[in-house]
Amino acid sequence: MSAHAKMLETLILDLDGTLIDCSARHYACYADLTREAGCSPLELEAYWNMKRLRRSWSDILRASKALIDASSFSAAFVERIERSNYLALDRLFPDANDAMQRLSRIAKKTILATMRRSPQALAKELEQLALRDYFDLVIARGSTDIADKGALVQQAIQMRSSQRAWIGDTEEDVSGARRIGALSCVVSCGLRDRELLEAEKPDVIANSLRDMVVMLQNKIAVLPRSA
Repeated sequence: MSAHAKMLETLILDLDGTLIDCSARHYACYADLTREAGCSPLELEAYWNMKRLRRSWSDILRASKALIDASSFSAAFVERIERSNYLALDRLFPDANDAMQRLSRIAKKTILATMRRSPQALAKELEQLALRDYFDLVIARGSTDIADKGALVQQAIQMRSSQRAWIGDTEEDVSGARRIGALSCVVSCGLRDRELLEAEKPDVIANSLRDMVVMLQNKIAVLPRSA
């Protein structure tokens, strides 16, 4: 990047589905809970397709022929999904490290925003995956009652700026970006199907984080400069 190239004031990144392929973790947790209820889980591809289409637990359990209360199943899933044995299944997307090195050069401040509930487990995983040093700040839900990621980020960074971008993989990331006046950027390799993401009308949509870097650089080039 040239010395005169524009930079963002702040770049916010989601974790699961954006930097991390969490499909194996989500599936293993679902499969274990389903088997413990005496039912047979769907195959990974079938489960993940439903997840990416934002199908409800009721729909997924019905497809699994599992006579389990969806709200109880959801609560058990949330309680387990950040346990160490499941987190050990996470893998960085192949282009994540290269993309983060490039993204860190186009923003003055880089923030990780996640709805993870266990700060200790999150900190350990970020260190294990060599991600922590990319971020100036890590914002996590933790034990707070804030269930909206946009509200969580807004509370942490407060001031609005036209020189912000938010990269994620779900509708929650798009709405969060809009809440703080940031460019909404989504990758379609994570927790949501591309068609669902397109329906949210984000500012930028890319197939991968690697593609997102180039597309975001082009967007930054035409942003108005801060006053």
